[in-house]
Amino acid sequence: MPDASFHHVSALGARHSRRHRPARLLAGIGVAALLAGAGALGGGSAAFGAATRDILLTELDSVVPVDALGVSPLLIDSGTQRGYAIDSVSSDLLVFDLAGGMITPITSVVLGPASAGLALDESSHEVVVSDPIGALLRVVDGDPSSPMVNTVVASYATGGGSSNSVAVDSVTHLAYVANVTTDDVSVIDLDSGSRRIVPVGSEPNAIAVDPSTATAYVASAEDKVISTIVRITPSDTIPMALAPITLTYSVDRLLVGTESATAPYEYTIESYDSSMTRTETTGPLAGMPGSITVDPGLRLVYVTFGTSLVGLRLDTLQGETPGSLVTGLLDSATVDPVSHHVFTVTNTRARSTLTMYDVQASPLLAATTGATAQVGSPFSYVVEAVAQPAANQFTVTSGALPPGLVLDAVTGEIHGTPTADGSYTFAVTASNGFGTPGTGIIKITVSPATPFPPVITSGPPPGGTVNAPYSFTVTATGAPTPYFTATASELPPGLMLDRTSGVISGVPTTAGSWTFILTASTGIYITYEEYTIVIAAADPVPTPTPTPSPTASTAPVQPAASGGSSGTPHALASTGAADSSPVAGIALGVLVLGAALVLTRRLTARTRS
Repeated sequence: MPDASFHHVSALGARHSRRHRPARLLAGIGVAALLAGAGALGGGSAAFGAATRDILLTELDSVVPVDALGVSPLLIDSGTQRGYAIDSVSSDLLVFDLAGGMITPITSVVLGPASAGLALDESSHEVVVSDPIGALLRVVDGDPSSPMVNTVVASYATGGGSSNSVAVDSVTHLAYVANVTTDDVSVIDLDSGSRRIVPVGSEPNAIAVDPSTATAYVASAEDKVISTIVRITPSDTIPMALAPITLTYSVDRLLVGTESATAPYEYTIESYDSSMTRTETTGPLAGMPGSITVDPGLRLVYVTFGTSLVGLRLDTLQGETPGSLVTGLLDSATVDPVSHHVFTVTNTRARSTLTMYDVQASPLLAATTGATAQVGSPFSYVVEAVAQPAANQFTVTSGALPPGLVLDAVTGEIHGTPTADGSYTFAVTASNGFGTPGTGIIKITVSPATPFPPVITSGPPPGGTVNAPYSFTVTATGAPTPYFTATASELPPGLMLDRTSGVISGVPTTAGSWTFILTASTGIYITYEEYTIVIAAADPVPTPTPTPSPTASTAPVQPAASGGSSGTPHALASTGAADSSPVAGIALGVLVLGAALVLTRRLTARTRS
């Protein structure tokens, strides 16, 4: 960031800016301003309740446009990161680049002898400026990509007197200009240039637009009324108890700054819904609000009071801080709803100063009581945590989620498919690394599933084998959740059916074919299927193969015992094993006889010789 002596030269080369480089943190009382109860401010309960949170504004940059005095509140185009303000001395339009956490002067656009109201068409990035002296509405191209950027591209006669406050509907491209001296509003089509004059209350002093309904709200403090215009057609005139002096529209509500009719004057801020029914109000404020600006993403309303900037809870208009978020003189504040940066303007006799602040806010969780789910149907709900930076850690700190649902600890999404009906209340706590974590109470009501007949979806069960473990899961759709039955005697012996899970399991004990009726019932509807389970016999146990005996060795033949063979088994000399074969006995006898003959012949030969 440039040092304190750095000067910027604008595109016109005629203006300089002195930039201040701050290092302090501004947070009312102490470093962080703890959001307390309403104190002197009133307000009722709302979705975000009265939980406390911490808010800290840190000064990022400050710039003093040279020669500019009496600078109007900064108008911010979040889409282009450009800022616009009117220099009341020259009536020029000052243009700033707000990117990168800095305020950088770009140029000034010469408009004419007088400039009053300032508004933005967010869709076309055109800036419109009312001229009360010339009764004109000038249009400046604010699109950085356009070759005509920062030049006046159109000028329309308002047809009214002392044209002052102006507002633009970015959907219809209609501009509404309050004409103070003629008590009317000029409705100008920025596309065609056509104009229509609509009568309103005396001396209209403020205008705000709801683009969702194409409704313009016009305040008349003189008559204490607010008139409404739908597109180009006058609609209603709503009487007010107090004089409306400022109007601000945000999200789904109109904020009205009011003033009492007699001294000592009292000032309040009131909130109205789309039907102009008052929903919230503050108590008496510290003084007349210099400006009211809303950050809908953080549910914050910033109000300036000359020497302080305070925050109100958007939903309740309760005081968010026990003191000022910023100290020193202040004329106005504007918030960028995208970056959440706050820009203040301070005007003195010597100079005007524009300052940018970064905002940190601890999480604020909405209390949710209307979430509904149904058994068997996918459910998703994101816990609404308002924080800057965004909350990134969510936990269930009390109670329990409905069965079947889980909480994403990073995104805060509660999702899943509920499995049991009932009412479930629990607390979710969120943190973002700054200040005190926020806690919200959430209630989810889970209704029973819409009844419908069961359908068995698992198909026929497979076969099994005796003594082999068996398991098969029967599945079915239906609501309520079906349960299962089968006559136990019809199942294969050894198997059983779990009625809740639908699991058929066990160890079959008997082979055979078993046919049974399987029933699925929701308690309201019933269906059944006939199934057959074939149980095969167990495989036969294989016979062990005998180990072969060792081979017998050759041994001398022994003569038979005296008395000859009498059927008694013969023993083999080598093994001692009994030989009961008749062939073996005959062979042995032949061998003995042969041996005797050989011996006789040898004896006879010896005698002859």
